[in-house]
Parts: sequence; structure tokens; C-alpha cells
Amino acid sequence: MCDPRSEHKLKAKLRTGGADVLSLYITDLSPCGVYGWSTWPWDIKEKGLENDGVVVHYDTLPGGQTLQYNRGATAVHEIGHFLGLYHTFENGCASPGDEVADTPACTAAIDETCSTALQSARDSCPNSPGVDPSLNFMSYSVDSCLKSFTRGQLRRVEKMWRLYRAAG
Repeated sequence: MCDPRSEHKLKAKLRTGGADVLSLYITDLSPCGVYGWSTWPWDIKEKGLENDGVVVHYDTLPGGQTLQYNRGATAVHEIGHFLGLYHTFENGCASPGDEVADTPACTAAIDETCSTALQSARDSCPNSPGVDPSLNFMSYSVDSCLKSFTRGQLRRVEKMWRLYRAAG
């Protein structure tokens, strides 16, 4: 699946339904060096429905062998992208960040363990309200840390759904 031509061929063969259908492709992404990826909802116009969907490494699902990343949070994170959410660290401390007002700005991916001391102490954008959102599914924390989306992220998903994915 690392080769875009192979991915396109497989998705063209397997994908069914409209823009309102999530196609989740579970495969071995070890050769790719990533745990997953997704299309954006606004990609449908340019790339077509046959390329739409989420791809995740099978070992990131519950019971998988990818230590600290085997509780399914990769799939949740990538589905967040499928629904129009950016990373919490998008644009660093600069506006518009992840384009969600209630997600605290942060400078980089959070891919550390989730000790309470670390969560409460890290504030990489001190001129913005809030500490780095290490519990947010759109960060890169280990799976055991990831527990939430903000209300603003949920509103953005609803908006993106209406704009790009709602059945017409």
C-alpha cells in the first residue's frame, strides 16, 4: 500500500458507497514507516471517491504488536482527518492553528508518555490559552493518553460533514 499506484488500484476495486461512507483499509504498513493515513473530505472533488478512505496498520488495532500504539487510537486519529480535523499542532503557535478555537495551540507533535506531570507542565505556546493538548486524539501521544476531542472539533466535524460528506 506504500505505492500510490497500488493503493489507487486496491481502493478502486474495493471502495463502495458515496462520500458519506467510510472505507477503512487495514493492512501491513511496516514497509511505509507510518501507522496510517487518510484522505481529506475536500479531496473528493479533485481525487475522486475511488481514492477516498482511511488506511491503518493492522498492528495498531487492539491486540496488535505495535507497543503503546495498539489500542486503536491511530484509526480514530485518521478518521478525524477523514472528517476534516487537523493535528493539534497545525501551524504551531500561529493562527489559525488547527482552525478550532477551543483546541490549545502547541508547537509540535506530542509523542511522549502521558504522565500527569508532563500534561500539566507542557505549554509550548505560553502566549495562547491552555496547555498542550496531549490527551486529544489529533495529537501524537501514545494510545493510552488519547481520550478526547474538544467541542469545537466536534462542531468542525459536523460542518465538514455537511460541506463534503453528507449524502446529497
